[in-house]
Amino acid sequence: MRILAFCDYFADPSSGGAERVALEVYRRLADQGATIRVITTMPKSMRPVRSAERLQVRVIPSFELSKLVGIQASVAPALFLKLRALAKDFRPDVLHANTLFFQTSLAAALLGRATRIPLVTTVHVGGLDLIPQPARLLGTAYERTVGRFILSQSARIIAVSPSVREHLVRMGTPAEQIVLVPNGVDLRRFWPRHEMVQNDPPVIAFVARLIVNKGPDALLTALLQLRREGVAFKAIFIGDGPLRQRLEQRALLLGSSVQFLGQQPDVAPHLRQSDLLVRPSLTEGMPLGILEAMASRVCVIASDIDGNRDLVTHGRNGVLFPVDDPTRLAEAMRELLRNPAHRSELARAGYETAQAYGWDTVVARTGAVLASVIQPAPREQTKAA
Repeated sequence: MRILAFCDYFADPSSGGAERVALEVYRRLADQGATIRVITTMPKSMRPVRSAERLQVRVIPSFELSKLVGIQASVAPALFLKLRALAKDFRPDVLHANTLFFQTSLAAALLGRATRIPLVTTVHVGGLDLIPQPARLLGTAYERTVGRFILSQSARIIAVSPSVREHLVRMGTPAEQIVLVPNGVDLRRFWPRHEMVQNDPPVIAFVARLIVNKGPDALLTALLQLRREGVAFKAIFIGDGPLRQRLEQRALLLGSSVQFLGQQPDVAPHLRQSDLLVRPSLTEGMPLGILEAMASRVCVIASDIDGNRDLVTHGRNGVLFPVDDPTRLAEAMRELLRNPAHRSELARAGYETAQAYGWDTVVARTGAVLASVIQPAPREQTKAA
């Protein structure tokens, strides 16, 4: 199988969930014999994933727009000029796009329409209703126009969670066209620390892009409230993005209790040294950060939204709090910081949840979807006739 893949920011390291899923899946498909060429766009400041014999990476330089629009975004005009040549040179059996909101996904849809090469699109976002304006207005307008065009050109659509599948159906996508393939976690990389280790003070981790829809502001506000109450903690923010400078300025009031570590090549050691993982996001598909924390037996506190509820059951394997409510988030953190026994009980249940999400199953199901849309070669059709 020859797969021409499309993924913005296919970088190493990358804090973006869609890019990380693509990398995990493509590396394993390549190990199983597929030949994959990834078309990616990124600014020159980022380092692309290194090419290999069966996993080739072609970079189109882009102009970064993150500081202008407040979310990670860029534009690469040359992408659309080079598409035909990239496909003709590679001769793919199938196209694969990752998330509706990448410019490379639009390029994949246009190429599929022009060449009749079948396209599979993986969708990672379950709704935009809770993100603030004007990002919500712009995102919804994009989804209803460009997003629907990409979906209309897709032979199959992979939804990474039940909530994403429901969102696609609400958008008008035929249910029979959607295949549910959840995200995964590397259970050989993410494993628990020794049960007897206790941090003093406890460590709170945030692992995500520093953008509005991941909710880092809500967490920082809650941390400031805990500090005013005299609750001891250490907090680490792992990830980067356009909000980092503003967050660091606000965090000066917390002194050495908060560290911003930026993007990390491997978050597993940091999670193993953490006591809580907080995911205060406004929209999700199936968050890798939650899966990885669960596999590391770290207690999870997450906003009560669809994508998080696909993994977290309140009071059983984690805690949910009302979205964009720093006061309730502070209450939830305070209770768990002061009750290590309850924290450990929830973490153990989360660990059991994560065991069902290994990458081998994800890769097998993704490969099967890609193979299912490939049209047989003409001579195979003749032989069958």
